[in-house]
Amino acid sequence: SFNYDFPTTQQKGITLLKGRDNKVKVYSWDTNLGGTMHFFAAAIQVKDSDSTKTTWYEVENAEIDEYIPSYTAIDMIEQDDKTIYLLSYRYIVSNKQVIDGVEAYSIQGGVLKPHPVFKIKSEKAKTHIERTYDIFEEDEFRYYVTYDSTSKSVLEVLTDEFEKPIERMRVYSWHNGFFIEK
Repeated sequence: SFNYDFPTTQQKGITLLKGRDNKVKVYSWDTNLGGTMHFFAAAIQVKDSDSTKTTWYEVENAEIDEYIPSYTAIDMIEQDDKTIYLLSYRYIVSNKQVIDGVEAYSIQGGVLKPHPVFKIKSEKAKTHIERTYDIFEEDEFRYYVTYDSTSKSVLEVLTDEFEKPIERMRVYSWHNGFFIEK
């Protein structure tokens, strides 16, 4: 299943993302189990030289208060001899509130594991950057936390006290194996 692109999946609402190194493939879909809050499921495949491992993420298997996002993009960045996979995601919390983020992973033991690469001030490195946004209908398809491969930066649109996006941005630039807040 790793090498096949399932051409009809997008017509059925399944997002299919593949790392440019052809080692990671992510399937993501809305289960239609929620109301204004959407519950998603995902399958992440990791391919090595002789096998493919699939990890399933479904609402029924999730921990309490653990939600599965809709994955929206997969990017990669090299760190020494390791590839860091940046999975952009979105949680749809209600018809007016979303959580956008980027989480870093690396392949460990044939599966993707969270990889801490985000440094914010003097805190310990984190595996992800995310922010909650109170959105307007016209902004529904705008993503607020994104990776820019040209500048090797994660861009985070900031919010006011009401979680409304504002015209300011926080930038995390890649430097010595970490995304550092500028």
